[in-house]
Amino acid sequence: GVQEYRRQQREDAQAQRQSDQGARTADRIASRYGVSVDQVWATYEGCGGNWQCVRDYYRGQAAERGRGPH
Repeated sequence: GVQEYRRQQREDAQAQRQSDQGARTADRIASRYGVSVDQVWATYEGCGGNWQCVRDYYRGQAAERGRGPH
């Protein structure tokens, strides 16, 4: 109904406001860890929209790689 529609609009507006910041953050993480921005966004979704979780995830990945046999 109408309320559902309004809620959706509000969420969209919120997403728009955050998108610039989010895009920059995703970009930084992607280039730091050598992954694609798409991968970063997928991880972000998996993390429920939590950048700290995304950073921890990639930091863990990088550590794993660093420890592996060369």
